[in-house]
Amino acid sequence: MYSTSVEVFSSDRTWSRKVSCIIADKITPSLPPVGIDMSKLSLPTHIQLADPAFHLSQGIDLLLSVSVYASILTFGQIQISSDCILQGTKLGWVVWGAVLSTHSSQIEPSVHSNFISTCEISNQMEKFWKLEEVLPKDNLTAEHRKIEQHYLANVERASDGRFSVALPKKESFHTLGQSRFQALNRFHSLEKRLAANPELKEISSNVIISQPKISLVTCSTTSLFSDLSSKISSYHKLVRIAAYILRFIHNLKHCREPASQQSVELSVQEIQAAELRIIQDIQSDVFADDLKSLRQGKELPSNSSIKSLSPFIHTDNLLRVGGRLREADIPFDYKHQILLPAKHRFTRALIVSFHRRLQHAGVQVTMASI
Repeated sequence: MYSTSVEVFSSDRTWSRKVSCIIADKITPSLPPVGIDMSKLSLPTHIQLADPAFHLSQGIDLLLSVSVYASILTFGQIQISSDCILQGTKLGWVVWGAVLSTHSSQIEPSVHSNFISTCEISNQMEKFWKLEEVLPKDNLTAEHRKIEQHYLANVERASDGRFSVALPKKESFHTLGQSRFQALNRFHSLEKRLAANPELKEISSNVIISQPKISLVTCSTTSLFSDLSSKISSYHKLVRIAAYILRFIHNLKHCREPASQQSVELSVQEIQAAELRIIQDIQSDVFADDLKSLRQGKELPSNSSIKSLSPFIHTDNLLRVGGRLREADIPFDYKHQILLPAKHRFTRALIVSFHRRLQHAGVQVTMASI
């Protein structure tokens, strides 16, 4: 597909316009489909037609955009019949309306549809969809399947909330290779880290080890995703990591229900749930005082940075913008947008992700898409 620029002139050279064109093999079928019976038209002799041969069936050389069409219209109309008029333009007079053809009785009703595409656009769209392409379901190795089966068969949850899982053993467990020196270095590094952090050392000391099972200490994920969002700059990578963490927690809670276990590729619902959880954690971290006041039914502090936005907590536990837009006849997410801290790393990653997805479009397009 090629493009070029041409300059269009009126027949008397009193008007011209430069236009950019896409070159196509064919724009439309011949128009009109058959010839027009000029004896049925009473055209004035003193006018200059934009196309004196308009009544002949022939191909279309140039299709002008609506912006050019609007600029060539002039004042002046002549009524030829009840269904046909002459309209003045800068290119000359044109005939509008219904006219009789030379073979009107032989014409069957027809509809023409025009479509122009470029290979470049098609390739870009193909790349866009490949980014979200789901991998085949059966992509696990035999070893991974065995690990999942072992996990489902050996995970238990005690009455105190702790999880207990049996240690898996590979068939080639006796073949460890030359890794003892590396293992010792990692062990000594862990000891130094625990010595520098008494709280972490206490938690580590509370882990009860018993063969062949290990009881794991449960931990809260309240600030986990907020911490992750401050360390990972890629929006898609962050969301997928959060989705896998939430899946792991879900599988632990339903370890005795194999039918509810999730082990295939991430679903749309899991990714959306991960996005909401990340935003919830960030809001809980950044807008902690505001959330506390709203949950207690109190007015926001005078020094609150979001007080002017009339925020409220929606049923999805997200802090959203309030105000008079609640009466507008527009979708809920447009009226009450989710609040994000302006200088947070997650906010920047979100904007960059949409900016790249839109092929580096302008600020207004990017913000409208978000």
